[in-house]
Amino acid sequence: MNIQGVQMLSQLTGQDLSRIEMQLAELNRKRKNLKGRQQQAISRLDQLQQQHLQATRTRSAAGMLAMFNGAIQEMQQHLTLLRDDIIEIEQQQKEAIRQLTAIQRKQQAYDSLLEKSRREEARRDESRTQRKLDDMSATRATSGDPE
Repeated sequence: MNIQGVQMLSQLTGQDLSRIEMQLAELNRKRKNLKGRQQQAISRLDQLQQQHLQATRTRSAAGMLAMFNGAIQEMQQHLTLLRDDIIEIEQQQKEAIRQLTAIQRKQQAYDSLLEKSRREEARRDESRTQRKLDDMSATRATSGDPE
């Protein structure tokens, strides 16, 4: 493969690498946001459970206890949804990391191939130059010109 072809493949792989890195950064941002929301929901759930316990101890009206039960159940459902979203984000992160690793391997292979192509090109150029010098020396020697 010629140098230009390998360079183009390397550049395309570099672009893929940048795209995946940006995707991974976005997933990390989303996960951090969800974790923060989850922590807030856990705190709110703890508050509701404490209030429910307090209301139970003071023998509050059944309507108030039912309200706390409903709020606690709602918060638990919200937490379940947040956990599901976090799990989904983590799965997407794992996939992005897998893709990132594959692209990095491909990038390394293209870089190695590019370096090999450049060395071969340099050897060919050196060989051509040496042949020209040898031809010039041979021409001078056959024409009787001293060097």
